[in-house]
Amino acid sequence: MLFISLIFTITAVVLWKDIIHSKFVSIIIAALTFLSLFISGFWYVSDYLTGSGIDESVIFHLRADMGGAALADFAPVIVASVIYLIISIMFSLYVYHVVRTEHISRKHKMQASLASFALFFSLAINPGISDLTSLVKHTYWVSHEDEQPIDYLIPDDATANLNNKNLVYIYLESVERTYLDENIFPGLMPNLKRIETMSLSFTDIWQIVGSNWTIGGMVSSQCGIPLFIPSGPNSMVGINRFLPEATCMGDILSANGYELSYLGGARSAFAGKGNFYKSHGFTQVEGFDELIGKLSDTSYRSDWGLYDDTLFDILKQRFNELSTAETPFGLFALTLDTHSPNGHVSTYCNDVKYKDGLNPILNAVHCSDRMVAEVYDYITKHESFGNTLLVIASDHLAMRNTAYDDLGKRKRRNLLLISGEGLAPKNIAKLGALIDVSPTVLNLLGADNQGLGFGRDLLGVEETLSERLNYNGVENFLRSNRRFISSLWDFPQINGGLTVDVSGKQVILDSVPIKYPTLLMLGNNLRVEEIRFNGAMGLEKNTLSRQIAQRSPEQKFIWVDSCQEMAWLNNENAPTLESDSCVAIGRLDLSNISIFELSESMSFSRRQISDIIKSRAHESSIAAKRIRDMEFISK
Repeated sequence: MLFISLIFTITAVVLWKDIIHSKFVSIIIAALTFLSLFISGFWYVSDYLTGSGIDESVIFHLRADMGGAALADFAPVIVASVIYLIISIMFSLYVYHVVRTEHISRKHKMQASLASFALFFSLAINPGISDLTSLVKHTYWVSHEDEQPIDYLIPDDATANLNNKNLVYIYLESVERTYLDENIFPGLMPNLKRIETMSLSFTDIWQIVGSNWTIGGMVSSQCGIPLFIPSGPNSMVGINRFLPEATCMGDILSANGYELSYLGGARSAFAGKGNFYKSHGFTQVEGFDELIGKLSDTSYRSDWGLYDDTLFDILKQRFNELSTAETPFGLFALTLDTHSPNGHVSTYCNDVKYKDGLNPILNAVHCSDRMVAEVYDYITKHESFGNTLLVIASDHLAMRNTAYDDLGKRKRRNLLLISGEGLAPKNIAKLGALIDVSPTVLNLLGADNQGLGFGRDLLGVEETLSERLNYNGVENFLRSNRRFISSLWDFPQINGGLTVDVSGKQVILDSVPIKYPTLLMLGNNLRVEEIRFNGAMGLEKNTLSRQIAQRSPEQKFIWVDSCQEMAWLNNENAPTLESDSCVAIGRLDLSNISIFELSESMSFSRRQISDIIKSRAHESSIAAKRIRDMEFISK
């Protein structure tokens, strides 16, 4: 469909050649041509990376902290994207000039109609437009309120009555069950197949919305919900609480006395993983930055972070240390070597390759199989294994990699293997999803809960959502509850006032620090409904000024930024703003917006904020003037 869309775009340009008399119309045609080309390219790159076009994971990564990403792995895509963008701009400029003419005729009018139809048809069938429309629809136009649905279960973690077994949970980056299929990948993962014969093996765990990237898979498998980000652009960046109102596996384990640790080879800040674990009961969260200094050879690393042989050595050491403590523990880890598109092979496997060794991701997966087996054998033979539950699982299905075409030859499912003393090996064919993992694991630890979030015990009698609804039914059901799921982010409020810490460059609400520049969008009763930051949706020019201007003139806000950025809000007779930091409180249609210059930290009570907003007269025309001033200053 993408190819057909581009064909119609080119056809439209050919039909428009030398028939447009108006300069304005020529600009519109060039802009629409660029839009078609840009969206096509954006969709192609997104689909190349995700295998599912422009989805929730793409938007999430545009908003989240991406520090530590192995950009070198994607260098060909980045270079090709830049070249494509330059060509698209040049072609659009060419279109502007080539469509213009000084003469017009009835024939030209008919030709223009055909050209218009061709271009709009190309946009209508463009998969990028379709994906973005779907995302907007499911993000902003949800019909359900944010009340808790009856299918969302929150166990009483204080009375979970766990059996105090230790838990080791290993996420294998992008390793799915399909790699175990001997018909497609003979001899690729012999050790994991051996482990499967000694484990509870769940064979029908499919991938649903909000779980098809690492942090999404972690949230789904630990909290029983898909990862939906708040509807406001960039709302999750700059805040150190990650889904604070969600009840997750870590919350329940922590409430029952478990000492929880997370180990990962990548930076823990990447995509908010560190904040997620710290927000849900984990006392020790260590990624690349925390672990690299403990190595004898700090140069031994991949573009993503620590190699898996290093991570597994640390994991075994940590398992030994925790096993000597009197308190039960949960030890979670995430591997890296099998990350798309090519993988990275540890030196542990210098003598290992899959078949002829020409497929890099399969070499990495083959190596991972060997290392995971070594860790499995180490833990299961350890003296404390009798009191330990070991989980080996996918974080999500593999994204596009050098074996992607082969992966698509069979029904693709996530990997989930659970081993423990007294657990008889068995294949469990019950249909489920990653949201069903946490209640299953918790019940194996003695919780005896019906479910967690939207997840249900895969060893229980109650139907999972996947069993009760078909695939599309599950997706639609979860999306229909998006507003409730997004409400679990629960932004800090101004009930106790607001403090601006100038030295720390942060705003403090409910004891929660928020980096500034930031924009708090207020609703009824001064409730904080959105928290926004510069560069929303990954667009550098989407400044806080523009985000305010795009909202209704009646939108109440608190804006903390440099005074220079706020100059357009000031009245003509107001003194010039000279400080580095300012706080603006009000609405665009207020005759006088209160702007406070800050030379030191300053606090505002809830009553002060309310009085400031209520005490000013409204003038509808002044909002339009301010927006014009902002546009002029921006230019």
